[in-house]
Parts: sequence; C-alpha cells; structure tokens
Amino acid sequence: MSVANADTAPHRLYLILSRVRNSNEPNMQKAWINVLQAQWGSNEFSRRYSEVASLLTDTIEQLYALPERSCERSLRYAFSWWQALIQPKANWSASNHPPSSIIDDAALDHLEAAADIIAGSLSATSAAPAGENLEGLATQCKFWIRLIEEIDDVELSGSIKSELVAQLRHVLWLIENVDLFGGARVARETNRAMGSIAQASTSLDNASPETVGRWKKAWFALLAACMFFTTGATMFQDALTAGEGIVKEIGGVVDQIQGEDGQKNASP
Repeated sequence: MSVANADTAPHRLYLILSRVRNSNEPNMQKAWINVLQAQWGSNEFSRRYSEVASLLTDTIEQLYALPERSCERSLRYAFSWWQALIQPKANWSASNHPPSSIIDDAALDHLEAAADIIAGSLSATSAAPAGENLEGLATQCKFWIRLIEEIDDVELSGSIKSELVAQLRHVLWLIENVDLFGGARVARETNRAMGSIAQASTSLDNASPETVGRWKKAWFALLAACMFFTTGATMFQDALTAGEGIVKEIGGVVDQIQGEDGQKNASP
C-alpha cells in the first residue's frame, strides 16, 4: 500500500471534483454516487462526502501556511471550490444541472496549482507526507485499539477510551480508502489521534505500572510509525530514535517548569 509524494488534500479534491465533472452522468446525484462508490442516502455516502469536505477544509487551512502572495492568489478561488463541492442552489437529481457545470477550467486549474505549491512548500509534513508505506501505521493503530480496549475503566474512563478508539478506527478507514482521500488525510487524522492519546496520558493516575509501561512503549512505536510515514524516514529506527529524543526534550521542559514552580512555592 503506497501513496504518491504529491498526495495532498488539494490534489485529492482536484481529482474528485474532476471525476464528478467528467463523469458523463445525467445529474449530480448519480455523479457523486459513481465517484464515491456509495449508495445515495446511506451512512457510507454521508461519511465519504463529509471526508471530501474535510479535504477542502484542509486545503484552505494549508493555504494560510504559504507565503502571503501565494495564499491570496489561491484563496481567490476558494469560494468556487466550495460551490463545486456543495452546489447550494442545485437540485442534485435534476438533469438541467449536469455535473460538467459544477466548476470552470480556471478554478479547477488553480486548485491543482495550489496543490502543487502546497506539496512543494509543506513537503514532509502532514500536509504533504513524504512516506509511502502505511502498513506500519495501520499495525500500530490496531495495536492501540487492542491496548485501549484491554485497559480497565478504573484506569482510564470509558468515555475517553471510546473517543480514542473511534479516532483510531477512523485512521484505519482512511488507510483503507487512501486511493480516494489520499495520504495527507491519513497523516492529519493520525496526528489528531496522537494528540488525543497524549492528552489521555494525563488521565492514567489510577493505572497500574504495567499499564503505564505498555502505554509508553506503544506511544513510542506509534510516534515512530507516524514520523516514518510523514517524513519519509529511510529507516524505522531513525524515526524511533528521533521520537524518543523529542519526548525526552518535552519531559525535560516539563521537569524544568515543575522545578521552577516548586521553588516559587517554597519561597517566603
């Protein structure tokens, strides 16, 4: 399983809108059914269409990370991209509004141009991951799901566990559908899940030493897999070593802050 280096959110949005536009279907409804490969009105259709909307959200956010001139030039077409996706005034089942009319050449071309700029400017980040192998990331997500489900509710609340598992399953779903939504969405949602896991770490006060130890080891492995995919590290061990270094630096900062707070509290 692999993805292209230029597999950004705007690249995927461009491909999807192009497929809808060139579908030769008689109306919008059938065009989107064809492109998303999901039944109209089904939960899967809603899920897939919402994911396409997330591609637009990510695209606009990433444009603001570009130099001001590039950002402003691309954002002139953002409303056209939104209209192409949402079609707020169109009857999706009507034949008098064919899919070929959802977006003009200029707006579509500028979406592709924006994708190329993002791929070059934000390379080796979650916006434009440089790695190609997703098997390791999928393996770590599955391991984390098992780990979380095995933890007793006394050690970690059921609501936190449910949220973490749902996010990790979403990552796995995106990996399964990477050919449609792309690797950048995988990287993006993996980062989100990792943030939730990091936050949940502060709620392990009642966890046993064994659980805490398993949690820490699993964290390093997930961090390494994410870095391996995002940065395109040539060796998994390089990513793991880098991940350990980052965690140690964060830990050092926390210890320093706690030490300073302790000194302040101890002073008369």
